[in-house]
Amino acid sequence: MICVIDTETCGLDPLTADIVELGMVMMPSMETYRSFVRPEMPIELPAMAVHHITEKMVADAPRWQSVALALLDAEVLVAHNASFDRGFIEKGGWLANKDWVCTWRCAKQIWPDAPFHSNQVLRYWLPEFDDEIRSTVIGDAIMEQPPHRALPDAWITAHILKRMLIEHSIEDLVEMTKLPILSKTCHFGKHRGVLWEKVPKGYLRWLISKDFDADTLFTAKHHLEKDNDEPNATAEPPLS
Repeated sequence: MICVIDTETCGLDPLTADIVELGMVMMPSMETYRSFVRPEMPIELPAMAVHHITEKMVADAPRWQSVALALLDAEVLVAHNASFDRGFIEKGGWLANKDWVCTWRCAKQIWPDAPFHSNQVLRYWLPEFDDEIRSTVIGDAIMEQPPHRALPDAWITAHILKRMLIEHSIEDLVEMTKLPILSKTCHFGKHRGVLWEKVPKGYLRWLISKDFDADTLFTAKHHLEKDNDEPNATAEPPLS
């Protein structure tokens, strides 16, 4: 069974925050599950301002140890930007033996021309996708729920996965999740919005000497090695 999930949390760091809501769509049946979770610590106000889950709403909810039982039979767990959800799901050693698919990482490789790859951007960028996720009574009811809540986000992710599975197996997507991403456009710094292939070689050299994320380093090294880059560029100073 494939379980597509989304979590809402009481903060951004799994070391200091817990899950407060789990949404799940089981595939291929598209059966859904949702539960509040009572955290061990208070909900941080910035998080509450995003998902609008209050202390009162979770006061009588089960603890994570009970809610996590819903995921035990999953062969593959799927989430959009899965590294975030995985950090909370596997906290304390729970469910650490599962395969994962990150639909965000896969989308960047399958649909590199999308303007961005968030759930909501893909929702409106993919052809006829918004109609698809609302095409059933259940789907329409789910999407009427407030934004930034676990079940609507999991529902969108499940349909993104369905699109991907037209041309890719779930095993392909598990492996694709592990691959570094060759980005098309720089999204930060002095060359923000510029195609990576147009970024000066000196800037690429500066990037790979710093502690950037693995995908940025992979992309910089790829374009640094291309034959058509500037041959004599020197390292650039930090972006400003």
